[in-house]
Amino acid sequence: MKTPIERVLKKVVKLPWSGCWIFTGAINDAGYGIVGLGKRGEPNDRAHRITYRHFKGDIPKGMFVCHTCDVPSCCNPYHLFLGTNQDNVNDMVKKKRNSKPPRNLHIVGEVHVLSKFTNEEVVELRKQYVNGKSMYRLAKDNNVAQSTMQRIIQGKRYKNVA
Repeated sequence: MKTPIERVLKKVVKLPWSGCWIFTGAINDAGYGIVGLGKRGEPNDRAHRITYRHFKGDIPKGMFVCHTCDVPSCCNPYHLFLGTNQDNVNDMVKKKRNSKPPRNLHIVGEVHVLSKFTNEEVVELRKQYVNGKSMYRLAKDNNVAQSTMQRIIQGKRYKNVA
């Protein structure tokens, strides 16, 4: 069985222009990578916390692992630092990230750097599903996890594609 850090690093794409190590596996609603710490049913942890512990050491109780790059899915240990909740809030306010940007500023769909499908391909995948092709077969044929295909079919991914 692979260690948590091996599972994280297997799903990292290193972006040369920003230095970010983008975790491409499962993410939570806030955009943080989530990785199982052991077998099925055992707890998960955030990918950036696993990376921090591996490269920099323990995380003291009550401390947060914060991002200098402000990219929740980034796991580059050089972009991570320890801070209190207040440090994290102060950093957010200082960088003027304390309000959500308008939805139209988000990079979504086929123009996203990590996008696997074009908008036309997403329409075709959804059409195949409606016409009876299984989620499992669609995922297998397109070399993605079944959970990824499920999010695409349900409109949780490629929300901009009707």
